[in-house]
Amino acid sequence: RNANGALCKIGKAAVPALTDALEQDQLCKAAAGTLGAIGSDAKSAVPSLIEALKSEQEHTRETVAWSLGEIGDSSAIHALIEALKDQNENVREASGKALSKFGADSRVAVPALIGTLMDDSWAVRYVAAWSLGEIGDESAVYALTKALDDEHWAVCVGAAEALGEIGKNARTAVPALIESLKKDWVRKAATWALGEIGDKSAVPILSTALKDNDENIRAGAAIALGKIGQEAKSAVPALIEALHDENETVSRAAAISLTEIGPDVRLAVPALIERLKDERREIRIAAAEALQAIVEQANESLKKIDALKSKKP
Repeated sequence: RNANGALCKIGKAAVPALTDALEQDQLCKAAAGTLGAIGSDAKSAVPSLIEALKSEQEHTRETVAWSLGEIGDSSAIHALIEALKDQNENVREASGKALSKFGADSRVAVPALIGTLMDDSWAVRYVAAWSLGEIGDESAVYALTKALDDEHWAVCVGAAEALGEIGKNARTAVPALIESLKKDWVRKAATWALGEIGDKSAVPILSTALKDNDENIRAGAAIALGKIGQEAKSAVPALIEALHDENETVSRAAAISLTEIGPDVRLAVPALIERLKDERREIRIAAAEALQAIVEQANESLKKIDALKSKKP
């Protein structure tokens, strides 16, 4: 372990020796791990690491897959796609994670990762969903939407989070995400995803969620409505009511979100002024910041009006 740490500190200069060590069964796993820790400076070792993916030792193949992801050289992508079919689920899981780490080049792996959403292992399916979210390609939206109904809750959560990462291009998933709000384990991730996607069709259900029994859902709904922005103006009354929530996180989230919705929040001014007297410091700060933002928005609007008036016909 100490030797590996020393080699990591040496960095690029140690890569040739570590590459040679990949050919020795007893040293292969440790050498691969160290090369991965060195990162992009170990690119010259990639061909040897790809060969090491054929090792008979499962733990070695797992470490090699991780290492290839950490190095980030796209020449390893096709080998990692093949490794998604490995007989060992830990190797498949490591390969799925690695495939998200090649930037735009990772898009080549999207079809294979979509196929991996049907893997026998829930952990591998979860990683496939996570990686698809990291890659952010909208071609995965349909498959991730179906994965919201996976038999394992973790995969459902992973699919919801992935759809949120894809963002506005995942709008077709909004009805399924709204349906997922009924599932206990998925509700928090689905609420977050609806905010990230930002489609106004989610505003009514998110407004209702401001009264949920779970404070995490109430806070998440408030934040999500703020991210939707001006198209969430119908939620202003519900957000004003949420300013009085007994939970500090919810009340503060409501105050912040009101400023993100825009001009229509002027109705919230009296409630925000009242919150300036709240015994909780964080709420007072949030209310003050919200009022300041509203004033700034109003000033900007007045400037635009004055500019229009000053224009000669």
